[in-house]
Amino acid sequence: MSKNLIKKGLAFGTVLALGVTGLTSVAANAAAGDVTLAPTAGTKYGSLTTDSFSVKTTVSGLVNPSTLAYEISNPDKTNLYFKVADGSLTNGQSVTLEGFNSLGARVDMDSLDTSSTDDDVAVVVVEDHGTTSGFGTAAGDTDEVRGEFEVDFAKFGITKLVIRSISSASRAAELVVQPIDDKTTNNDSGRISGAITSGTNTWGPSDAFELGDGGASITIRSWVETEATADYSTVDAAYASDAQQITFVDPKAVTIIPRVENFVKADNTALLNEAGAVIAGSLELPSNINLDQVDVSKIVLKNGSTALTETYAAPAGFSSLDAAGRLYFTATETSTLDTAISLNVAYNDAAATTFTGVSYTPVAGTSDATVVKIKATVTDSANAIQTAHTDGSIELRPATKSFTFKSQVTETTIANDKAVSSVRVFAVVQATSYLSATGNYTVSGANGSIAKVNRASIVSGLTDAKGQFSVTVTSATALEGEAFKVTFYVIKSDGTKVASTAYTGTYTAAAVSTLSADNDVLSGSTVTVKFTVKDTYSQATAKSGADSLFIRVQASNTSKLDKDVVVGADGTATLTFTNYVTTGGSDNITANVYKGTASVPGTVLATKVLTLFNPAAVASVNAPATITTNITYDDFVTGAESATVVGPNDGNVALAGTVVDAASVGVPGAVVTVAGKGLQFKKTGESTWYQDSITLNADAGGNYSVTLYSHVVNTTGVAVTVTSGGKSASTTLKTYLPENLSGSNLAFSWSLPSYMVKNTTYAVTAKLTDKWGNPVSTKSAAAPYGVSFQGNGSVEINSSANAVTKNFDKNGLATVFVRSIKDIAGPGSITATLGAADYTFGAAGTDQLAVAAVTTDDTATKWDETKFANELSANVNVLESAPVVSATVAGTTGSVNVTVRNAAGKAVTVTINGRVYTPRLPSAAAQWYTFRGFSAGAKSVVVKVAGKTVATRTVTVK
Repeated sequence: MSKNLIKKGLAFGTVLALGVTGLTSVAANAAAGDVTLAPTAGTKYGSLTTDSFSVKTTVSGLVNPSTLAYEISNPDKTNLYFKVADGSLTNGQSVTLEGFNSLGARVDMDSLDTSSTDDDVAVVVVEDHGTTSGFGTAAGDTDEVRGEFEVDFAKFGITKLVIRSISSASRAAELVVQPIDDKTTNNDSGRISGAITSGTNTWGPSDAFELGDGGASITIRSWVETEATADYSTVDAAYASDAQQITFVDPKAVTIIPRVENFVKADNTALLNEAGAVIAGSLELPSNINLDQVDVSKIVLKNGSTALTETYAAPAGFSSLDAAGRLYFTATETSTLDTAISLNVAYNDAAATTFTGVSYTPVAGTSDATVVKIKATVTDSANAIQTAHTDGSIELRPATKSFTFKSQVTETTIANDKAVSSVRVFAVVQATSYLSATGNYTVSGANGSIAKVNRASIVSGLTDAKGQFSVTVTSATALEGEAFKVTFYVIKSDGTKVASTAYTGTYTAAAVSTLSADNDVLSGSTVTVKFTVKDTYSQATAKSGADSLFIRVQASNTSKLDKDVVVGADGTATLTFTNYVTTGGSDNITANVYKGTASVPGTVLATKVLTLFNPAAVASVNAPATITTNITYDDFVTGAESATVVGPNDGNVALAGTVVDAASVGVPGAVVTVAGKGLQFKKTGESTWYQDSITLNADAGGNYSVTLYSHVVNTTGVAVTVTSGGKSASTTLKTYLPENLSGSNLAFSWSLPSYMVKNTTYAVTAKLTDKWGNPVSTKSAAAPYGVSFQGNGSVEINSSANAVTKNFDKNGLATVFVRSIKDIAGPGSITATLGAADYTFGAAGTDQLAVAAVTTDDTATKWDETKFANELSANVNVLESAPVVSATVAGTTGSVNVTVRNAAGKAVTVTINGRVYTPRLPSAAAQWYTFRGFSAGAKSVVVKVAGKTVATRTVTVK
């Protein structure tokens, strides 16, 4: 089989035209770089010897491409297969070949010429013979024309080949090249590439390299010939591409590393390798191989011994597999995926090239297939706006580089969503829009960074005891317009994925949003008003972009009031002025926020209108005699509400009344103070919070209204006073437990004796309160009762081996009596278990306690809900006799040391040289105390426990 001849009568297709030699028209402003050579796919110039490699020349509009030529330098004289112009030259078109030896002399190749001209060059004309022995499959058939031929460099003694005068040369000309085997005997007769049979033509290299045939290297350059008399023996460097070396590597010398790998497809589908789904992964080849030109049909991929059907495509955000750096694939197999994936890969199914990857076990999913809810929050609410959006969009403050997204996984098999711990959560972070040249995102737990739009990182971890898993995304630049999305996934036990909302964070510039005042109604002879400016992130601000802010305050008649005040760094500005309104009169005051300066104000950014009164004398204050409310379990706050400072939202009651003058007419703008120790206040309809007292102004009708909250249950009531103009009224506030009292707001404890002696009775008291310490009383007439006590082993409750049930009394206490079984000493245990008993909420409602265990701490409250336990247990050891209470005393350098034994819970006094010390109660079987600051010498020490002297010693202090 010949590897040495140009194929005569080649049936080539149309893309490049045969050139016209001679002067090529070049625009005056054409320059170097107008002719470029690059791979038609990918960017690298490495290839496997068993694959063809394709390059493309692009000629700018400033250069005429009719004299486009390729120079192939092949010093090793490897036989090469070529396909010109993507193999689409048509019948009658041609390509001219010139060969040069190592000395640069042109070599006679006329013997391969299909034309009649004897000029030492090979002019290969495409011919359609129209016969089965020619280049078509039937007479007149023109569908099988190609532009393929083979050249034996060794036969002609050439080291350089020029391919030129390509018919219909275009501005994007392709050239395919591949090494071919030179082990067979050369044959001078021309032939096309590939086998020809009756009815079928197979195109391509006639004898391509195989495994073990070695490697090859050539250099390719393209140019547009511009000399008046065309000379293709030299390259016109001014209009030439860079020379590129193509390295062909023997696949036998190539290591292919298979990986099971999570990634995001170009259609933004997250592939997580969950059980029962497709396998996703990648193959790593040497870094110089152009992955977009690898013939993947020659790659055999298996899971164990099961062949896979794989599809290769670049992940999201990558223009090609070459850019991605690995051959990314998705694969399916005929059998159902088993527990482990063990990939192995071979080239052309040759055992010598088989490589096996690390075994991977797919995520089996949670233990309960009903886990269906995942939601997430951005923890930095001061620099993010999330709550205002329901579509998952989140606004992020520019220059704030890191944001943490905390997912919460719950299952819905019970009435209230239950947090699920130890569940694997996947977080997919993907860039979605603009990134600057230096911009990128790093993701906690991931290697590398996301440096291009649409690229993604996938990390995973287990939910904690609260059912939470967090991921932090950090932007290198945090510029306005940057955006990324975070999506959390959980794999259910049936193998399906559950996805959260896609949370898209976009860096959005803050702008002035609101102007508020501490009082909308102003009064008094001297008026002070405090303004607060907030931005779109609900944070106090003194800037609009880089510009400072100021507030202009004006009366309806600016001659009465026209003042400017600069907004401070904390976003506030305070203005004090003399009340100019006549007694009983009023005026509207307008406050506008501007950026810039008072002398050159800009656009009004926010406005607040206030009312100013000069109230008449107060004759009396009207207030209701009694108001009632259930207490709140929300924390109290002080100051203005914001995204991070959120006041109570339940368990409240309004206290409203009127301030009147002597004619019983409301006093507009009257200053009113409402006070009640330990209460939370706010002006009704506003969101600034006060504790213990609040001062506000009555409205135009003399009406006032405050909303108040309490943490303390007091069914008989506490006094709340209302004062204005030296007059006062009092309201009785009655407070009660709320409905739906659950373990999230309960505290369950008990008191146990420090030791027990057989045949002795001890009182054990269990205590149930809410988290504020309010006692919870239960009143169940039948099971379930408030608490059930059980003694085991050596002890029994109320002289019974059975469980003893009790309700909690009005003080939240339930007491039982514990003693040993008659004459029995030794180990035992006591348990106390809460029941879903009835209790009274409000003034007369009845509800049942919800006493399920709590596994999630609500971080929005100061109380740690996980402290609640619905069962208490303790091991006891019943003694034969009571342990002896004793004490030892020793003197050391500057100190007296006292150790008391068997006195847990009993009062201890230590007298040293007449001075009495009362240390903390001992809590252990042996409690050690140190008393310091003594001078050297003898010290008289007396130790008493529960009033009884247990030690009298004289010790020496050094």
